Amino acid sequence: MARSLIGLDIGTSAVRAAEIRLGRSKPTLVRFGQVALPVGAVEAGEVVDAAAVAAAIKRLWKEAGFSSRVVTAAVGGPRVVARTTELPALSYADLPSSPAF
Repeated sequence: MARSLIGLDIGTSAVRAAEIRLGRSKPTLVRFGQVALPVGAVEAGEVVDAAAVAAAIKRLWKEAGFSSRVVTAAVGGPRVVARTTELPALSYADLPSSPAF
């Protein structure tokens, strides 16, 4: 059974998304869309106007015909800090209160 993945890119001048279907053979591009952002909505990789970016993403989903709301996105920029840490095994009940959640 084929499954799809949607990748989202929030750039300085536009938001873009691509849906890839993963099947038994090679991955296939199902749909792609792009919507321009207002000048200054994203500066140096940092979202400055969240409302404008959210509106652009909503417009992108509608215009390109994406149906899923499950996406894969990467976060980068000067304010992003990533650290590797080891945590003890937790039950599902304890997971929401953990620092990694």
